[in-house]
Amino acid sequence: FNALGEIFLAKGDAQRAAALFELARLNNPNFFHAFLNLGRFYYKLDEWESAKDHLTRALELNPLSGEVNYLLGRCFFYLKDFDMALPLLVDALVLSSGADPAVARDMQDKIRLTLERGGPRNKGERNELIRARTARLNEIVKGIDSTPKEDAGQRSINNGRAPPPATHPANHERVRAVRPELVAP
Repeated sequence: FNALGEIFLAKGDAQRAAALFELARLNNPNFFHAFLNLGRFYYKLDEWESAKDHLTRALELNPLSGEVNYLLGRCFFYLKDFDMALPLLVDALVLSSGADPAVARDMQDKIRLTLERGGPRNKGERNELIRARTARLNEIVKGIDSTPKEDAGQRSINNGRAPPPATHPANHERVRAVRPELVAP
């Protein structure tokens, strides 16, 4: 359903795409991409609350997604909840450090605007926030590293699908390649 929804979205049929994303979500309540795509859909419609709900679930399924952290941070920004927006935007910047420079500048601008509207007011508080967020991401990566490797029984539990993105080894390898200081030795 999700892949078909992406095709309809690319062709401009957003309503049919959203219906298919919803079917994908109902078919598998742990399907990261269904929640991400629903979040993107509502985000593009400026429906911040709906986008926030779906992106929050996507973040639970894959806390190392720079895109989800960024979109969810922006939702909180538009909802004027700057205390929630700031850590998510910082996480997005850290996780997306190899991103397109224009995207990185946009993230930095959103962080600056968030700081102007709320959040830590002095350099010490900002540095502490960044240290705390880096420690949080490090703990997430440690948890992934300690997750037992998938076996045939686990694949059958997942109905033949690969494990959820947060437990997929490619995710923590990508973080290790981009920000090795976030990954425990």
